[in-house]
Amino acid sequence: PESRAALIARVGGLTGAPIALATTRPVAVEVDGRHLPAEALRGRRVHACSGIGNPDAFAATLADLGAEVVGRSDFADHALLSERDLATVMPLG
Repeated sequence: PESRAALIARVGGLTGAPIALATTRPVAVEVDGRHLPAEALRGRRVHACSGIGNPDAFAATLADLGAEVVGRSDFADHALLSERDLATVMPLG
């Protein structure tokens, strides 16, 4: 909460525009090609792979859902991943 308040104050000092806040709440995941409720991650060991600006928040979301994050592959925000990049995360064969 303190860091959120500091960020709001900082952004508010830069612009007079309204500030909107949003919270990400996962409701579903795809596991082995099946769409399941997000709670299906509870107790699962997962490797977090992300291409977002705050990969720590993504890993924290997985942990909040009860997943055990056993590895991470953090790519640049909006990175265009090559087949080689994907093979490092999901080896084929």
